[in-house]
Amino acid sequence: VPVESLRKLVHWLCERSGTARRLYGERFEEGRSPHSVGGNSAIVLPSPVSGGSPVVERTVHLSSDGSQLFGMVSSPLTTPSACRDDARKGILLLAHGATRCLGPGRMYVPLARRWAALGRVVLRLDLSGIGDSAAREGQPEHIIYSPSAARDVASALDYMRRELGVEDCQAVGICSGAYHSF
Repeated sequence: VPVESLRKLVHWLCERSGTARRLYGERFEEGRSPHSVGGNSAIVLPSPVSGGSPVVERTVHLSSDGSQLFGMVSSPLTTPSACRDDARKGILLLAHGATRCLGPGRMYVPLARRWAALGRVVLRLDLSGIGDSAAREGQPEHIIYSPSAARDVASALDYMRRELGVEDCQAVGICSGAYHSF
């Protein structure tokens, strides 16, 4: 992955759109990358909700019994104390069927961003063998009702508690995503 080229491209786009100056002010002028938040490579988006927080999005890789899972975290840019009382709440979004963590018709992307702007931490997750998450060794890809899905969900919830500071999390989804959420 050409990380440096992508960083420069994001910086260039933010510079021309004025987004970085609105969100970062002086820090942008000092040459700091507008998508570097807390040392992690991420992108900051304006709030999709009037009066909401700007949204930070970043990719994550987490382990589930030796399998590497891929996900996207959307969270508020402001600290949880500056958000609503339920800022320590999270949402785990599981897509239907063998689709990526974008959700059906890409609908999970705006949902995650809106919830993050309102103070929630949202993890959109590809279960093992689906989307950008590798299949477990010896297992086929695209198994919708995989016996390992419950372990993937448990690993994601543990990750959200441990790494993202989420105290209360709701797992939601459509079709097989709803099944695994239950």
